[in-house]
Amino acid sequence: RCEKAIEGIWKELRATGTKEDLKNRREKSLAEAEKASEEVRSKRKEEKRELQTKALHTHWKVQDKHKSAIETMKKQEIEKGFKDIENFAQQMNDKEEGREDEGKAQSPADLFQKGSGQGTSMINNNNNNGQKKTAEPSATKEIWASIPYSEKAINDANDDSKSSSSNCLPPVRQTKTIRVSFSKKSRKGMPLRGDHDAELAKIRRERKDTSGPLQEQAVFLKDKGDKFFKNGDYIAGINAYTAAINKDPEMVQCYSNRAGCYLMLFRTAVASDNRLMIHQLRSCRSDCSTAIDILNTVKHLELTDKQRQLCLLKCHIKRGQAYSELGDLKDAVADFLVAAQRMKGNKEIEIKIQRLGELLKNAEKSDSLKRSCQQALSKNNLIEAKKLLDLLVGISPLDPNLRVQRAHCLMKTGYFVESLWDSTMALATLDDRNQVDLDSEEETSMAESLKKVRNKQILRSRILSVRAGGYAALHKYEKAKDDYESALALVPTHPDLQKAVQDVKMLITARKLVKQSKELFAKHKYFKAANMLTTFLKKIPMPHLHISILCNRSACYLASREYDKCVADCTRALNFFHAFKEQPPPGSDIDFSQDDTPRTLGWLRTSHIRRGSALCWQGKLEDGLKDYLMALTLQKKIEKIQFVASQSEGEDTKDDDEGKRIDSSNQNGEDDFTYSKEVASIQQDIERIRAEINGSSADDGNDDITEIS
Repeated sequence: RCEKAIEGIWKELRATGTKEDLKNRREKSLAEAEKASEEVRSKRKEEKRELQTKALHTHWKVQDKHKSAIETMKKQEIEKGFKDIENFAQQMNDKEEGREDEGKAQSPADLFQKGSGQGTSMINNNNNNGQKKTAEPSATKEIWASIPYSEKAINDANDDSKSSSSNCLPPVRQTKTIRVSFSKKSRKGMPLRGDHDAELAKIRRERKDTSGPLQEQAVFLKDKGDKFFKNGDYIAGINAYTAAINKDPEMVQCYSNRAGCYLMLFRTAVASDNRLMIHQLRSCRSDCSTAIDILNTVKHLELTDKQRQLCLLKCHIKRGQAYSELGDLKDAVADFLVAAQRMKGNKEIEIKIQRLGELLKNAEKSDSLKRSCQQALSKNNLIEAKKLLDLLVGISPLDPNLRVQRAHCLMKTGYFVESLWDSTMALATLDDRNQVDLDSEEETSMAESLKKVRNKQILRSRILSVRAGGYAALHKYEKAKDDYESALALVPTHPDLQKAVQDVKMLITARKLVKQSKELFAKHKYFKAANMLTTFLKKIPMPHLHISILCNRSACYLASREYDKCVADCTRALNFFHAFKEQPPPGSDIDFSQDDTPRTLGWLRTSHIRRGSALCWQGKLEDGLKDYLMALTLQKKIEKIQFVASQSEGEDTKDDDEGKRIDSSNQNGEDDFTYSKEVASIQQDIERIRAEINGSSADDGNDDITEIS
């Protein structure tokens, strides 16, 4: 509540005075308010400090109380312990005194006096009856049983007492030998039972295993490795096989299977971006050689002859593959010949031997092959250059220059996956060469060393750029961006690499925009999807991508009933396509000159269908009919191309909706081909449009004409 300083009615609802007075008054009020708030804050701080101090004192008191209680309990426990020790000592003293009394030599009469009261009463009764004063044997045994049987008592007793006691004590137990027979081992290498330590030690020495009965553990680890290998986890399989080999160094199956894991890691190097391909090939070769040596020298292995021969065959094949990939062609031929002798009639091995023989023949003229390859590349004859490079790479597979040249040819001819493989292998060989150069001790001048380093940087940049192009062609833009940036870091002033990095970044942005627009379209948010695609057209200056974007945006406009915009986008996309057919845009991975591919024909068909639907909704039925007829022609052409391609590949064409050959008795004479349901749907729409033009539509309405395909 704010009370008036001066009683009465205010003349105006604002402060009066000069500007300077108002300023001073405001500053004074602010200072007073700040002072009041500071006092409140200081008061709260003081109260808080007092509460904290009080809490600390209370806590200290509780701690002191607990401490005193603990000290009291400790004293009581100590006193109780001392008392228990004194009582125990007193009891022990009493027992010792009793044992000393018992250990003294006594006469049989004294011992008889200390016997049971039953024996005494029996003696008194016998005396009274005038009979002989002797105790019964049963009573005598009870008396002697109560005497402590100690060595001291026996030694101190007199001869009479010894002779009398020997007749009463029980006889000493006789010793007897117990023989235990064990069952035989079920098979060699199993843990044994009983006292077969010598035989078990012999098996351990043969196995070179001194850590106990671990053969079963080695088998368990091998089984785990087999499961990892089947599941494709080759690194875990290598670890399991290595652990099994440490347990049992002569388990040849583990060497063979581990070599298989190394070989599979080499083959899947592109998917995992593996740079240890050369190391894995050498590891595969080493494991196969070790397994072959064990199989040929050690005779006590737990393998049948069939298993031994099968393992030898696998090892020779794997080692032959490793030799061929490493460039040791003669050794590879030797291994494959051994495998061919064991597998007679195997066509795959015979083909490999024949190819390796051709490579060995061409190895002598590799220089002339390189010159021919350079001439073919200079003439842009990529197919001929690729054939020559196949021979050269087979002869020298660890040459990164040949690898990157073949990768470039493969990418230009459309073999993008093979191009990725060659570029990744080129990087691995380059890394291996760098390691060899580091290990070598050759002394070179500073200028030569710098020149070598610079040449390697340029070569690595070229390999990375080729691989990035392969990734971009396969629409793996994130990996392409990483490779382009790595190549640009090695050669920062390269203009083509700078442009490539920018283009890939734009493609990544384009993919995100297209994905978001598709999600919005699926949720029936057509206006937002169209706006997203409009953003794409503004931000991404790549005209060859605008064709598909315009087709997608026309679908949004058609769904939101903006027919003028739909017609404009479809017309613009068709004009783009015809213009690019005459002059392809730079940086495009689509060959617009070939308008007979399913991809380009699909764009044209979709644009005509959507424009025809929009024109029909606008009432321009004749123009819409033209677009539908063009879409029908394009769809038939697409399906014929697909059918011919399937026939050329030798695929089994069954009677399905995709297409089939019909009986030669067809009287139409136009087509011998049955088209899919999509062609039939377009034909139905054409019939409805014609009926609408003629004014005799059989439908209740024309809503079905404009269905979006």
